[in-house]
Amino acid sequence: MDIQNDKDMVRKIIQIINGAWLNNHLELLNDYFDDQMVITTRDLKQRAAGRDACIMSYKQFIETADLLEYKQDEPVIELWKTTAVAFYNFEITYKTRGVEFTKKGEDIFVFSREEENDNYWKAIWRRVSDFNS
Repeated sequence: MDIQNDKDMVRKIIQIINGAWLNNHLELLNDYFDDQMVITTRDLKQRAAGRDACIMSYKQFIETADLLEYKQDEPVIELWKTTAVAFYNFEITYKTRGVEFTKKGEDIFVFSREEENDNYWKAIWRRVSDFNS
C-alpha cells in the first residue's frame, strides 16, 4: 500500500465528484458513490441514504439554483488501511428564486477501498456543513 498514491487517488475522486455536479454530469457519481452512501448535514437532521437518494440531492440543488461561483481548499486526507477521510472548506455563491446567497462551509467525505479492487475507492459518507447557519 502506497499512502501517497492512495491520497492522490482520493483527491482525484473528490475532483471528479465535484466536477460532476458543477458541470451537471451526475451520471459520473454512480461510479464513485457506494450503494449505501449517506449524505448528512452538520446537525445530522437532514439525511440522504443510498446512492440514488444522494445523487438526487445533488440534482435537486442543480435544478433549483443557478451556480455563480464555487471555490474549495485543497482537501486534507487521512488514511487507515481501507478507509480514508477527506475534509476541506469551500465557498459557494448561487442564486435561487432571484435571491443570491454566498455560503462558506466544510465538506467531510469518508471513502472505503473496495475489497476486490485495492485501487478503487468509493464515497460511503459525506457531511456538508454550512458555516452561515
